[in-house]
Amino acid sequence: MKEQENEAGQAKSRFKKLFEDCKAALKVLSSTPRVLKLIWESNPRFTALAVSLSFITATLPIINLWIGKLLLEQISRSIANPNLSFSFSASFFSSPAATAIVPLLAGLAVSELVQAILSPALQYVESRLSAELNRTINEKILRKANSFIDIGFFESSKFHDELQKAQNEAAHRPMEILHAFVGIMNSGFQFLISGITFLLLQPLICLAVTSVSIANMYLDFKNRRTFWDLCSWKIPEVRKMAYYKSLLTDKRAVTEVRMFGLGDFVLQKFLNIFKQFQSEQQDLQKKHWLRASVLGGLSALVDFTAYAFLALRTVSGSLTLGSFYFYSGVLGQLQSRLSSLIWFTSSLYEGNLFINDLFRFLEMEATMQAPDPIWALKAPKPIKQGIEFRNVGFKYPDSETDVLSNLNFTLLPGQSVALVGENGAGKTTIVKLLGRLYDPSDGEILVDGINLKELDIDSWRDEMAVIFQNYCHYQMTARENIGIGQINFIDDELRIEDAAKRSGALAVIEKLPKKYDTVLGSYFGQDGDQSDLSEGQWQKLALARAFMRAPGATLSGNGSAQVLVLDEPTASLDVQSEHEIYIRFQELTRDKTTLLISHRFSTVKMANLILYLENGKIAEQGTHEELMNLNGAYAKLYNMQADKYK
Repeated sequence: MKEQENEAGQAKSRFKKLFEDCKAALKVLSSTPRVLKLIWESNPRFTALAVSLSFITATLPIINLWIGKLLLEQISRSIANPNLSFSFSASFFSSPAATAIVPLLAGLAVSELVQAILSPALQYVESRLSAELNRTINEKILRKANSFIDIGFFESSKFHDELQKAQNEAAHRPMEILHAFVGIMNSGFQFLISGITFLLLQPLICLAVTSVSIANMYLDFKNRRTFWDLCSWKIPEVRKMAYYKSLLTDKRAVTEVRMFGLGDFVLQKFLNIFKQFQSEQQDLQKKHWLRASVLGGLSALVDFTAYAFLALRTVSGSLTLGSFYFYSGVLGQLQSRLSSLIWFTSSLYEGNLFINDLFRFLEMEATMQAPDPIWALKAPKPIKQGIEFRNVGFKYPDSETDVLSNLNFTLLPGQSVALVGENGAGKTTIVKLLGRLYDPSDGEILVDGINLKELDIDSWRDEMAVIFQNYCHYQMTARENIGIGQINFIDDELRIEDAAKRSGALAVIEKLPKKYDTVLGSYFGQDGDQSDLSEGQWQKLALARAFMRAPGATLSGNGSAQVLVLDEPTASLDVQSEHEIYIRFQELTRDKTTLLISHRFSTVKMANLILYLENGKIAEQGTHEELMNLNGAYAKLYNMQADKYK
C-alpha cells in the first residue's frame, strides 16, 4: 500500500513538473508577437514579402505530390491498357494518353519552375530584411545606452552583462524567430493536410507518428532551455575571455605583457575558462544525444511499420501504385512537417529565450532622470552667485562606503578652485557630480541657488569645458579630435586653430603628414594618412577639446562655456609643455569658474582657493599662502614635492 502511494506521489510530481515546464514554455513563447512587431517595424514591405513567399513555396511540395500521383496512375493505366498505349510520332499529341499526361507534365513543370524562381527571391528578401532588422536592433541598443544621462550603469558589471547578452543576440535571433514563425505556419498547414489524409487511411499510425514527434519536441525544448541557462550563467566568463584575449592583442597592453613575460600566464587564464565552458557544453550535448538516440530508434520503428502497412495494402490490391506513391509521399510529408514543426517551434522557443535578454535591456530604467523639458530651467548665463556644494555626500551604486561626506564649498564666478588630496580622496567624484554624471546621495548642488537637478541637463553641460584624467583617444582626424569638444562648432576653423594653439597641440599638428586632416591612432586610415601619438601629444589634443568650449578673448561669448574643469591637465606633458601651460594659466582661466585637480603644486598654488580633501571631507581650505602658514597636511605635501627640485 505504501509503495503504491509512493508511486502515485512520484507520478503526481512528474505530472506537476511537466505542467510547470509547459507553462514556462508558453510564457517564453508569449514574446513572439513583440518580436514580430519589431521585425515589421524594421521594414513592412520586406516582411510581408518574406511571409508571402514562404507560404507559397511551402504549398508547392503537396501540389507536386498530387500531380505525381495522378501522373503515375495515368502511366499505369496506359501500360495496362493497349488501347491507351502510344508511340512518339506526329499523332502523339492527339492521342488519349497525351491528352491525359501532357497537362499533368505541364503542371509539374510550372510548379517546379515557380519553386526555382521563388527560392532565390525568398533568400534575397530575407537577406535584405535581415540587414534592416540588424540595423534597427543595433540602433535601439545604442539609443538605449545613449539615453542614460548618468554613468552609473556603465560602471556596473551587471549592466555590462545585460549589454553583452543583448548584443550577442541582436544580429540573428529576430530573423531566426521570423523563420521559425513562418515555418510553423507553413509546416502546420502541411501537417494538417497530410495528417487528415493519412488519418482517414490509418488513424493508429498517424497517432503513433504524432506522439513520438511530441516527445521529441519536449526533449528539444528542455535541451534548448538548458543551453540558454548555460549561456546566461556564463556571460561574465565570456567577458573575461574577451578581456584576456585583448591583453594578448591590444597595443596598449601588449608592451607590458611582453616586458613582464605575461603571455603564457594570460593565455592559460583564457584557456582555463574556455575549457570549463566547453566541458559543460559537451556534457549537455552528450545527454541530449543519448535521449535523442532512444527517441530516434522509436521513430524509426514507427516509420518502418507505416511503410510496411502501405506496401502490404498495395500488394494485396487495396491501394493502387499511384495511391502508394501518394500516401508514401504524404507519410514522408507528415514526418517531415512534424520534424519541421518541432524544429521551428523549438527554434522559436530558444529564440524567445535569448531575445528576451534584448527586451530586458531595452526596458532598463535609468537610475537618474532628466527633468521634464516642460518645466526644466536653462542654465543661468551668466552665473552670478556661483556653484554651491551644500552638505553633499555620495556613495557609488551597490556600495555602502562613503566616497564624499558632508561636503560644503562654493565656486564663485570667475574663481579658480583647486582640489588636492591623495588618490581616492574623492576629487574626480566631485567633477562627476558637478557634470551631473551622478546625483549626490545626500545634500544638493546649487547653481545660483537652483538645484542642479532642476536644470536642463544639456544646457548645463554646454556651460562646462572638461578634460578628464582618463580622456579618450578618438580614432578620427586631428580636426575632429579638437572640434568634437564643441560639436556645434566642429566646422569653425578659427575656433579649432585657437584651441590647438592655446593647448599646445598646434606644434603636434604641424608635424603630422596631412596636418589637421591626418587620421590619428592606428585603427583606421591608410599609410601616409594616419599617425599615432605619444600620451603627452594625446593629452594636448584633449586639452584642445576643453578649450573649444572655453575659447580665447577674440572668440569668447560665442558658444563659450562658463565653467572650466581640468582633471590632471598636465599629467602626461613634458616639462616644457607643462611650463607653457603654467605661464598661461591665468589667461586660460580668465572669466571662467575653474575647478582644477592636480598633483603638481606649482599649478595648484595659482588657484584662488585650495581645498585639501581627506577621506571624502575637506580637511583644509584657503589660499596657498594661508595653507602654508597653517603648516598642515597641504604644507607637508608641498614641501615634500618642492624638496625633489632642490
